[in-house]
Amino acid sequence: MAAIAQLYAVVREPLEPNASDDELWEDHLKVRELVQRLRRKQGTGIARDAAGTSDFTTLEAWLRAEGAIIQKVEVGVSGAGMGNGLFATETTEVGETLLQIPSKCMLSEVTAASCSKIGSFVTSDPMLSAMPNLALAVHLLAELNDPASPYRAYIATLPSSFPLPMTWSERDIARLRGLPLFARVLRLYRNVARQYCYLYTRIVEGALRPAKQDTQTTAAKNKKKNNGKKGGKKGTKNASSTSVEATSSNSVEATGSNSTSGAALTPSSFVYDDFVWAQSTEFSVENDALVFKAPESCSKGAQVCMNYGQRSNEDLLLFQGFVDGDHPADTATLIFDVDADVEARPVRLMLLKNLGIQVPGPFHVDAFPHPLDPQLLAALRVAAMGKDELTARLRDPASCADLGEEKDGVVSADCARTANALLAAALARASAAGPSGDEDKQEGKEQDDSSGEAEATASPKALVRLG
Repeated sequence: MAAIAQLYAVVREPLEPNASDDELWEDHLKVRELVQRLRRKQGTGIARDAAGTSDFTTLEAWLRAEGAIIQKVEVGVSGAGMGNGLFATETTEVGETLLQIPSKCMLSEVTAASCSKIGSFVTSDPMLSAMPNLALAVHLLAELNDPASPYRAYIATLPSSFPLPMTWSERDIARLRGLPLFARVLRLYRNVARQYCYLYTRIVEGALRPAKQDTQTTAAKNKKKNNGKKGGKKGTKNASSTSVEATSSNSVEATGSNSTSGAALTPSSFVYDDFVWAQSTEFSVENDALVFKAPESCSKGAQVCMNYGQRSNEDLLLFQGFVDGDHPADTATLIFDVDADVEARPVRLMLLKNLGIQVPGPFHVDAFPHPLDPQLLAALRVAAMGKDELTARLRDPASCADLGEEKDGVVSADCARTANALLAAALARASAAGPSGDEDKQEGKEQDDSSGEAEATASPKALVRLG
């Protein structure tokens, strides 16, 4: 198809690692237009309920028939537009097993490799072998297109879309400008488009034709290699599944003898909401099942939440499509670099190198009351130094020992003035930028009211982007 070839020609080569936000945005608009053109030509894909079924009785019956344990919980509708959730049907205690899902109910690396429809493709293709999430996306599409799929009770409950930033309108993505997330979203959008074009091209070339290789033997080898698995939660209806499966993964710890790791989509996991409780999900090699234990005591009717691990709000938004407003594990990202026009740039860079500080970073500022990163403090202090002080510090390495220590509150007056100037510049640029010029180009996709601060331009000393 000409539209595929045109898009692939644009996205097959990666962008420069140091591409500016303006360069990334210009490229994104070009890629976005080609993607929209392709979507119009291809239509909507495999038709199914937009939200997935709200009746989980068939799924529960199938899971129990396959040996799953489901106790003291049921699926219900969460509040605040959060979709489905897991609710306690009676009082639960910390550490009590609520769910145990056998591996045979999961779509995994093992089942993808043994699938008669795609197994030879998955095991022989270099991209699918290197990217298990992408292999799972192809596996999900193959099962979705098969009326006799053993996973149909599970697939019927999956939502058809997620409110990920990649699916936002131009206007809403533009509101992220100035945040590190802006570049991550644009690069991810481009990468998924490239992966889709690659897979489409390979399939048209005949990659799904039966191979001479013994798929079952290969699958058996993979199963031996991947005794433990990682759980995931998501699902879509057509080629857009690539944008979810290929970009996000929730991992769990494998326990027991010979435990390793792999990737899998687990029935019922998508109804959990992520909150900051103790790790509560693990794969048990002995039981060959994913086990979910109560992370805290819950009374009857309370929502039961889970956590696959600590993630910043930036990662939650990028991969899960939501943020937790009161998130004690949140982290803000700072990109620190020395401006090309800064006085004494060579001396400043040399001192940073001697201190073991990698620029442009990233650095992370953890949620209060966590202390500031010593390397960030040292970098800010170096950014606030004049040429004479920089030279003196280079000549006397011992004088640099305290640059990463908090003192007199947090930072010196000069460093505070530098940070304040950077923040003021960020806010001024955000105010001057205003909304995107593409407000009228709405595409009917999920939208979010997130807004971002513009990139902070340099004070006389340094350039810092605040996220």
